Amino acid sequence: MKAFTFSFMFVLIANLALNAQTKVYNSQDVDSLPIIEDCEEPSIDCFQEDLKNYIEQNIDIVNLVKHTSAKAYAQFVISASGEIKDIKIRTTNKTLEKESYKLLRKLKIQSPATLKGLAVDMRYVTPISFKRTMINETEGFSEYSGRPTETEGPNIAFRDAATPPSFKECNSSGNESCFEDLVIRRILNFLETSKSLSRERKDEMKIKIYFQIEPNGKVSNSLVVCKSEKIIKKLSTFLNTMKVSEAAKNQNGESISTYFLKTVIL
Repeated sequence: MKAFTFSFMFVLIANLALNAQTKVYNSQDVDSLPIIEDCEEPSIDCFQEDLKNYIEQNIDIVNLVKHTSAKAYAQFVISASGEIKDIKIRTTNKTLEKESYKLLRKLKIQSPATLKGLAVDMRYVTPISFKRTMINETEGFSEYSGRPTETEGPNIAFRDAATPPSFKECNSSGNESCFEDLVIRRILNFLETSKSLSRERKDEMKIKIYFQIEPNGKVSNSLVVCKSEKIIKKLSTFLNTMKVSEAAKNQNGESISTYFLKTVIL
């Protein structure tokens, strides 16, 4: 009987200790939230803004471009050691579900949440959404909504084509990076010469840019990801009016669709 009591008490104490170690807190229950990037004052606002920026800058829009819009809710735990675990994604879009898992697995945490000076596990829930925009030549800027489109975008990056796309200025340059250099130069020039957009650029800003180059040289399905809605709309319009002199070609010399993807730091 004594041995049984001792064993029972030992198991009980061990289980209580284990439960105490593995308790997961909600964000409102901790003293300080995890830090993703350096914050002047760690807070819920800083954590949310850093998480939002991380998602926007790292989401693979090449895989998502075939959809008009998609939304997911991601729940995950940031452990006391700074690891991301117990990821759960709720969405009807399988592509976004896969991308959300990939994003969160790669998320780096500088320091975990704390409570009374001790690192603790914290659970967090965040939406992850994607919306494609359309530029209509007669109606201007509008937003898609609804179900995924039936057609997929090109799966070849412009630089991987047998013959990359080019502008007229590239014909005599002999520079392999001429097309990319000119695209970036035109984007920067557009942003710098637009007075309404210059006010949007207060601090260093990352802008992720994606567009497709059709076999006829037309630019379509432009996507811009950044903090400023105004830059997103204006730059998307600018990109869709850009004309490429020659589209990319395959090994048989046939014009093909390719995509351009680049992150520009202002």
